[in-house]
Amino acid sequence: MEYSIYSWARDWWNNMIGIISKEVKQQLKENLKANSSEVDTPENEILRIQDLESIFKISREARTDSKKEVKEKLGTELSIVNLHITCCFLMTVSIPEMTHEIEEAIFPKSWSRDVGFNPDNIFKTLITQLTQHSISIVELVSAGLDGSARVLSRSTADLAWQILILLAFKKDLSLFVSAQTSEDITKTWYELFAKGRTQKKLIEIEKMLDIHSEVIERLAAQRKDDHQFFSESVHSGYAMAVVGTINWSFEEDAGAWSAFGGASSASRGTIAHLAQTLGYFCEIFILILNDIHHIYPDIKIESWRQFLLLQESIKDGIRRQD
Repeated sequence: MEYSIYSWARDWWNNMIGIISKEVKQQLKENLKANSSEVDTPENEILRIQDLESIFKISREARTDSKKEVKEKLGTELSIVNLHITCCFLMTVSIPEMTHEIEEAIFPKSWSRDVGFNPDNIFKTLITQLTQHSISIVELVSAGLDGSARVLSRSTADLAWQILILLAFKKDLSLFVSAQTSEDITKTWYELFAKGRTQKKLIEIEKMLDIHSEVIERLAAQRKDDHQFFSESVHSGYAMAVVGTINWSFEEDAGAWSAFGGASSASRGTIAHLAQTLGYFCEIFILILNDIHHIYPDIKIESWRQFLLLQESIKDGIRRQD
């Protein structure tokens, strides 16, 4: 059976522990031999399967070493961000429980009529996506791939902010979920979130929640700085490429290049940004439900009660550190 280059590429990435697939090995062995003959490669310079296995081994060792060092150097930061991720997970678990156990779930039935879709399903989906993005950032940092984690960091922050906007403004939510075609989705996104609309709406939400003006200014400035900083990774700016491809030492102002990544002190900022994003998201999500919509999910639901308890415990821990 012919083995396409696309299948080969898929297996290569999926099997970074080595070339497991017999089909890949056999096809690659034949291709290497044929191509070496075409360019008249000396016998001692022919690329062999065992040479590739050596590269895979280096890659495995780099990630294994990185996970050990990141756990040692960033254990506290990772613990905090994992707690925030758990809060998001408990939120998603709460939604189907509420849907089945109490008549109106989180949102009153009027929301379904106004929005045109089940809001519980909408927010369960979006918060699940936020949870998965966050887990991916932690995994990338642990594997020593901070540059890739930074790229995902901006998308994760954007998603968290957009969920809060959709929760606060029912008309935005209705418009958001009604877009079905690719063209409509793009048009709707620009209409709701582009050209500074995201930050303006977040500020509006914070004012609706009676957050102190100085705090609102500080939060807005922090979001602007963070968004610009992580956008440089998304747009492949050279400075961020340098930061992301060098493993920066935790002990001194020095680093070493590594194609397969490695533990980096630069990851401290990446993890801190994720923790701030999720902490803000969980806190404002609750406030929007309670103070803007006057919705109070039933605390008899175990997972929602656990979420509230964990959220408050994290906040208490942060206050003690301050």
